Amino acid sequence: MKQQAMPRRMQFRQRGTVLIIGLIILVVITMIGLTSMQTTTQQERMAGNLGDRNAALQFAEGGLRQGENDLITGLANFTPNAASGRFDVITGAFSPDPLTDDWSANFASATAVSVSYSNTQVTPRYRIDRQPSISFSASIEAGAKKDLEVFEVTSYSSTVRNDTIVVLQTTFTR
Repeated sequence: MKQQAMPRRMQFRQRGTVLIIGLIILVVITMIGLTSMQTTTQQERMAGNLGDRNAALQFAEGGLRQGENDLITGLANFTPNAASGRFDVITGAFSPDPLTDDWSANFASATAVSVSYSNTQVTPRYRIDRQPSISFSASIEAGAKKDLEVFEVTSYSSTVRNDTIVVLQTTFTR
């Protein structure tokens, strides 16, 4: 069987357009694939960071709870003691602001608590600041006044990798 040769006019008209269009389609599909992989990676990072934030929040809440329990049970006579994380704003025996300062450098004396959450062991820290007392009338009758002691309990926690930090603060009266 004899193959027919392509006429000479047709040979000059072929330019490889199918090849070029095929390569363009391949490049477009590759770009779509790379973009979807980057999006998936970003979503995994965000989910991991949210999990870390939640764990740090749980640890900080555990520290806050322990600080409040200390006020309820063991501090009949509050004694400022920087070594145990107890400060007195009234007498000036206090350290820098617990919400903005570096806890690892300035609050090394804060009380450490052992908290376990999701098979992870982290040691959050808390400190107690005594604030000025609040006086108010305890009844409608004149002359019956009551003083309330006011304390701020601040808890600090981070994750195992120390890349997520949570600081919680409550005001406690007794």
